[in-house]
Amino acid sequence: MIRFSILWKAEVRCDDSKPDNLSLDRIMTIFSADLRQRHIDFQIPSDPLTDTTWILLLQRIYAHPSAT
Repeated sequence: MIRFSILWKAEVRCDDSKPDNLSLDRIMTIFSADLRQRHIDFQIPSDPLTDTTWILLLQRIYAHPSAT
């Protein structure tokens, strides 16, 4: 079993503006855009929460950024 957690830093505002929620689709869009910008070859998985190749890619790129 693999536990996958995301830490996201945010700016907190005291006004009534509604924050954007982080859905799985939005997180995938953000990761995909960043990976493309880094020119990293990848395929979007059908189930990103269980796809071992995808999880290992994210670990390699974001948990150990000096490895890229």
